[in-house]
Amino acid sequence: MKRIFNNYILAAVLVGLMSATISCKKEETYNPKISVINSTNEDITSPSQGFPGDLIVVEGVELDQMRSIGFAAGTDTVNVVFNPVLNSSVAVMFDVPFDETKGSQLGTQQIVFTNVNGKVVSEPFEILQPEPVIRLFEPARPKAGESTIIEGLWFQNLQAVTFAGELADYMQLSSTQIQLNLPNDAKPAEVVVTTSMGSVSADLDVDIGYNVYLYNDFDGGGLYPTNDWRNNGDITDAVVFSSANGYDGNYAEFTWSGSTTNGWGNAEPNSGANPGITETDPAKVIFMFEVYCTSAAGTSMQIQIDDGGTVWAHDYTFSADELGKWVTVEMSTYDFGRGYDPSNQTRDMDLANISYIKVGINGWTGIVPSTVRIDNMRFHGYY
Repeated sequence: MKRIFNNYILAAVLVGLMSATISCKKEETYNPKISVINSTNEDITSPSQGFPGDLIVVEGVELDQMRSIGFAAGTDTVNVVFNPVLNSSVAVMFDVPFDETKGSQLGTQQIVFTNVNGKVVSEPFEILQPEPVIRLFEPARPKAGESTIIEGLWFQNLQAVTFAGELADYMQLSSTQIQLNLPNDAKPAEVVVTTSMGSVSADLDVDIGYNVYLYNDFDGGGLYPTNDWRNNGDITDAVVFSSANGYDGNYAEFTWSGSTTNGWGNAEPNSGANPGITETDPAKVIFMFEVYCTSAAGTSMQIQIDDGGTVWAHDYTFSADELGKWVTVEMSTYDFGRGYDPSNQTRDMDLANISYIKVGINGWTGIVPSTVRIDNMRFHGYY
């Protein structure tokens, strides 16, 4: 009987201890205190700052048992998603959230920590604005005189938008969209968006009504980046490549010094190359270039286009008011003459098989020397 009684006493003591333990658990409270908040972003050297998406480490005491963590700006609080497994009583980790649809804002605000007991503690934190980002243009190839939407990120605190190096006509739609209005004479150019945090640029391909096929610009662009040209016939002087007084960099210079031994003369690249013109109608394709004549009025040059079986020719004679300056020349491939004869216009140049562009000087003018400089040889294929 005595053993049974003692067992009852032992059971009662155990129940009492368990009740006391449960009671202590129920009555236990946490008093979180925060000592420091740091971003793991190595570019940030000050505490309590971070960019959207940065991993934040909060250090302190009694930080476990957190029920919610939120960034409070104004009347809105944006809660963060955090994994309790990665947290402890001395550290909590989470990413800086940013969702404008939920009320996220840049700048200084409060991080509000609430634990399971309803205890609340808050600390100031500054969400920094990243540099702007351009993702795309919509439409990607707007027409001159129309508009496109610049889509990107972090356009807050917008300061300027430029197009082709000039201040643009624009309207900010949101922190991720800017409407850019193009001038009527717009051509493909660079767009620069500048905010208080920096600038970002992207090339905009403007639909100008034609495709450009660059043959040679003598600056490394086009089909002949090494500028490897040669003289033929009566053009015996070396081809000169120079940037002195150029149109927009390097150019090629060709001179006829008066020889009539061969009765013809031109200069051409050392090897043929196809500019890749897709238009088949010569009436829709124009050959263009910049040219500078250092000789007398009446100097005559000739552009010769080899389409793989026939050489087509088009003359250009300089007037007095065109001397000593750069002029832009347009020649419709529809008007070139077959077989080196500008007057033999059969209108059927094989544009898809062009391999050489040759520059000739017409020696019969009697102007000695006859010197021309040429740059930016290109085709415009209209559509």
